[in-house]
Amino acid sequence: MQPAPAKAIPAEQSGGLKGRGANAPSRHAAIIAFLVYFALAMALQRLAGAGAAFQIDSDSAAHYLTALMFHDYVRSGLPEGPLVYAVRYYGHFPMIGVGHWPPLFHLVPAAWMFIFGTTQSAGLLLLAAITAATAAVLQRLVARTMGTIWGWGAGFIFVTARLVQLASVEIMADSPGTLCALNYLFLAAPVFGPQGVR
Repeated sequence: MQPAPAKAIPAEQSGGLKGRGANAPSRHAAIIAFLVYFALAMALQRLAGAGAAFQIDSDSAAHYLTALMFHDYVRSGLPEGPLVYAVRYYGHFPMIGVGHWPPLFHLVPAAWMFIFGTTQSAGLLLLAAITAATAAVLQRLVARTMGTIWGWGAGFIFVTARLVQLASVEIMADSPGTLCALNYLFLAAPVFGPQGVR
């Protein structure tokens, strides 16, 4: 007796990347979601009293200074070997945290500093952008299965959650890590859908 052939799952039910159904937001809706969540994250930063200063603890300060060191090293034209530069930089700013976290974690704020500057206000903009991007990905992920209204609600709940508000005023690995994890879920969800691995 031969097993029955596998039944094809329509794209609308599988959550696949093509033909995701009527509730899936378009790219324009994703950009609008990002902008709305970005404005909300910035407003919540202001209400929390962040203003132009981080709520800095020692880890957050070390991450900021490490990103600033990478920025300064490239901006100065790579004047010497990276280790020699880091040791010299450490002599002036002894809160450098190279090696504790993967370098990409510090390279993202360093690259941001080339565009928006090295001020604390620019750093707060980066944190609001990461929070907004995470909320927009969450919104799209939830909208795939539960609909647009639930997606928007999930994004608003995420941005207004107390722990997220605390993370959006500190340069820490929590926010970028959450963004990376949700992006993975967003991309992997069609593969690991309700019918299992396809």
